[in-house]
Amino acid sequence: MSQRLTNEELEQRVKELENELAAVKRANDIAREKAVIVDAMIDGVLVFDTNGYLVYANKAYLYMFGLSSDDITGKQLGKIPSASQAGFQSGRFRSNRVIDHDPGW
Repeated sequence: MSQRLTNEELEQRVKELENELAAVKRANDIAREKAVIVDAMIDGVLVFDTNGYLVYANKAYLYMFGLSSDDITGKQLGKIPSASQAGFQSGRFRSNRVIDHDPGW
């Protein structure tokens, strides 16, 4: 049989949940700020989870290889199309750096 909580216990639990929600919102805000910074970079950036699956590719990477996020998100490193398979065009980058600073995003 389940135990009923008192009003005081319920109020305490609500406060705890509100604090947890505030912490999650702060973490989401920080993550969004970091994503804006990474998307503004001219270097291609890939982020993988601990199992080796791609969770994020910035705009520069997608532009360099002519890909969309849907093309590669969730794939393992070995399953991401190579430069030749992805429609790589000579001149988009040199020494792993984007040289066309205005890709028209």
